[in-house]
Amino acid sequence: MKKWSIGWLLFFSGIVHAQDFQWASNVIGVSSEKINYQQPSFQKAAQILGRPNVLPQTVLSGLAWMPNGANFDEDWIQVSFAKPQFVQQIAVAENYNAGAIAKIYLYDGQGKEHLAYTEANQPPKTIGRLWYIPIPRTSYEVVGLKLVIDHTRVKGYKQIDAVGIADHKEPLKNVIHLVKEFPTDLEKQNLGKNVNSKFGEVAPIISPDGQTLFYTRINHPDNIDNPARQDIWMSRQIRDNEWTEAENLGKPVNTKDDNAAAAISPDGKTLYVLNVYKPDGSLQLGLSKTIKKRLTWSFPEEVKIDDYYSYSSYTEFSFSPDGKMLILSLHRQDTQGSKDLYVSRAKRDGTFSSPINLGSVVNSAGIEGSPFLAADNRTLFFTSDGHAGYGGGDIFLTRRLDETWRNWSEPENLGPAINTPKWDGYFTIPASGEYAYMSSEQMSLGKEDIFRIKLFPSIKPDPVLLLHGSVFKKGTKEAVPAQLHIVSVQDTTNFTMDMPYDPETGEFKLILPLGKKYEITVKGPESWQGTETIDVRKELNYREWKKDLFVSTPQVGQTQVLPNVQFDQGEFTLRPEAVVDLQRVIGWMNENPGMEILLEGHSDNQGDMYLNIQLAKNRVQAVKDYICREGNIEPHRIQLKSWGPARPVASNASEESRKKNRRVELTVIKM
Repeated sequence: MKKWSIGWLLFFSGIVHAQDFQWASNVIGVSSEKINYQQPSFQKAAQILGRPNVLPQTVLSGLAWMPNGANFDEDWIQVSFAKPQFVQQIAVAENYNAGAIAKIYLYDGQGKEHLAYTEANQPPKTIGRLWYIPIPRTSYEVVGLKLVIDHTRVKGYKQIDAVGIADHKEPLKNVIHLVKEFPTDLEKQNLGKNVNSKFGEVAPIISPDGQTLFYTRINHPDNIDNPARQDIWMSRQIRDNEWTEAENLGKPVNTKDDNAAAAISPDGKTLYVLNVYKPDGSLQLGLSKTIKKRLTWSFPEEVKIDDYYSYSSYTEFSFSPDGKMLILSLHRQDTQGSKDLYVSRAKRDGTFSSPINLGSVVNSAGIEGSPFLAADNRTLFFTSDGHAGYGGGDIFLTRRLDETWRNWSEPENLGPAINTPKWDGYFTIPASGEYAYMSSEQMSLGKEDIFRIKLFPSIKPDPVLLLHGSVFKKGTKEAVPAQLHIVSVQDTTNFTMDMPYDPETGEFKLILPLGKKYEITVKGPESWQGTETIDVRKELNYREWKKDLFVSTPQVGQTQVLPNVQFDQGEFTLRPEAVVDLQRVIGWMNENPGMEILLEGHSDNQGDMYLNIQLAKNRVQAVKDYICREGNIEPHRIQLKSWGPARPVASNASEESRKKNRRVELTVIKM
């Protein structure tokens, strides 16, 4: 375990966690505060609130209260605590120029002031420390505290990171909020010379199947047009941690300016890249996507985000596996520090909503960036210098607690085996959750390199299903255009999405949560609608499942429910959405002049049975009339049958399930 220099006093025998200390929750009054006009939230009195977020670093920071005084006179700050409690110990996080605190007062519930600490002698000067002051247990419950700083005791500016109280005398074992059970012998594995070089390799993005790595190369001589800039490169994994020689993605994705990848879709064929690409070759802040078509990448197209702006020119993005949510690192008017993490939702037109701040649990007065949302759609990794860590920026994880996307668990530091005294970031994980990829200067071939580390249980995302396959014409290996839709069945979460699909190759690939049963609907242009079931309700571990889907043309004896031909209760008027199915039937019958069909009408069980039989007959008659009229089909080619409520396919207990019984089925009786 890393040892700290004198004055940092962070590690002791006994296990006492940060939650055993109550940290100040409100500033009652302050003598002065140093104002940073470029970052107004920095160094203000409010930075003393909450747990330490600078220490164990002993540096001047924007994340601590700095009074105006430096060499003369006094300064003071008075704070309160959310919950009154008895006190045996006071903790003061002096992250810079420690030793100037002359007095500490405590306040009881009646507002009475009690002197808890005074020191007349000059203490030894230290850079910084988390200072523990044991006192006799108070006979009253403490509601507030006041620190008095005598600037003559220690010269120079002072900074206080946090102040807390406890009803015990055990110091904190570690001020950093660490993940549980992190290994101390974790090794970073360099991806080797096919991926890395003596130049800088940063910002890796691994495809969900773990086979393709995209990353940024800085100052490489083979960068497009301008080697002094940065380009996107890629490499493929041949065997375990053996990679092909890196390839430059080339134009039009790489330009004479700085280019970088932001995220990759589950099928690996849509790459999101930083900036908006203008027709004249210039770039502006924003996000774009490029689509792989066989061996080339398309010209990047803008991903439009409502009210998009950022005061920082450095932005990062991460998508949810279904593409419906976008995590952004931006500096905006409501940012708590330099950059915060935000979330934006996909809209029906393909654009994204105005970004919403993730809130104060995740975001600090520092910089939050480099977000990566894992395949479980719940575990978020990011880099921050506003939560206590080991260097200029550490990697943390937080987990989403509900569907608002604004309620997150307290960020946990990934530990000293991953985080270094320098800036660490760009964590990326395939769907398997076995390894993470990141960039680091330690043990590199030159500047930054790409490494992988084996994930340990406490930081692994929840396991998922990686479903992949192809869509073929039945009886062949011929790829055909199709529409794919997947829904969860017998499930309260009502998971539903249109499946991504490559019509040129017939391939699809997507990530699904475990613990559910899914139904996939396949619709070809002139084919039957097919359905397939994927049941992973009992799966507990990551799984890859190959499932090919097929579309077929009508055959004698085949029966097909016309899913979009549904009716309101008691009605037989066709809804507008029925046109899609009926035009498909017209296409079949026009392509096959000898084709004859049987239309069978069904209803729910509400009301009189004989009236329902007549209602179902009226419904199939309405379908026949449309087909004959719009398709110029001879009436004798369509026979009708009404079953009324006699053959339900779902419960009649609710309106939602009764809709499935109000259906029309088509059977081919002659070709």
